[in-house]
Amino acid sequence: MRRVSGIVFLVCLSLLAIPAQAKQEVTRFTLKFNGKSRSYCAFAPDRKGPLPLVVLLHGPKGNGDDIAHAWKGIAANNDFIIVAPDALDPSAWNTTSDPPAFFHAVVEQVAATHPVDKDRIYLYGYRDGAAYALALALLDSEYFAASVGNADALGPQDYDGLFALAKRKMPIGIWVGTSYKSSPENFATATRKEFETHGFPVEFHVIPVHDKMHFYAYWPDEQLLAWDFLRRTRLSQYAGTQAPTPVRLP
Repeated sequence: MRRVSGIVFLVCLSLLAIPAQAKQEVTRFTLKFNGKSRSYCAFAPDRKGPLPLVVLLHGPKGNGDDIAHAWKGIAANNDFIIVAPDALDPSAWNTTSDPPAFFHAVVEQVAATHPVDKDRIYLYGYRDGAAYALALALLDSEYFAASVGNADALGPQDYDGLFALAKRKMPIGIWVGTSYKSSPENFATATRKEFETHGFPVEFHVIPVHDKMHFYAYWPDEQLLAWDFLRRTRLSQYAGTQAPTPVRLP
């Protein structure tokens, strides 16, 4: 377990951020899925060739706009695409209305206008989106290369029965704040242990004084840390079901 501060984030990760301003904007799109009109926000840097893509899962009662705009600068400066779908029910993600096939459909629509590196498609979720990002890591382990859950990684009972479905044990990142009453540290620790018990390599970070009041002060640094974690893994870089152990930051 690692306890880190915003200062440490900035020192360790400042090399990832390039002082540049993207001319492109976050854009909202729609598509039909299972007979329903669905929406998502997306941003692609002005770069040629296939790019990595991060699927961003918003928190409760939210949508893709806020999380996409929060990630836009990092995506632009580090040359990767972001896609932030809206859950069909804004209060929660679920496998009935938001199954893996939905995310595949979104990625394929994005890939029709900008090449996507299918070896580097990642998941990042915030609060309720974090719990679902970890669930999708088990449900769709041969599609996503790695997954990060930030601020709301729930207890291991939420994943009962899902581990047997994972055909590949991808790297898992779990970020939790010490002051978040809705996602106490002991819940996240239990989730970490459950994934590790099933053979998943887990990188675990505890962020002090991380609550709703202080969240936005830390979020840019956490995004950089999350991207640094995700970018290390490619879907095809190893054979079998065991992922390489994540490299720890200094």
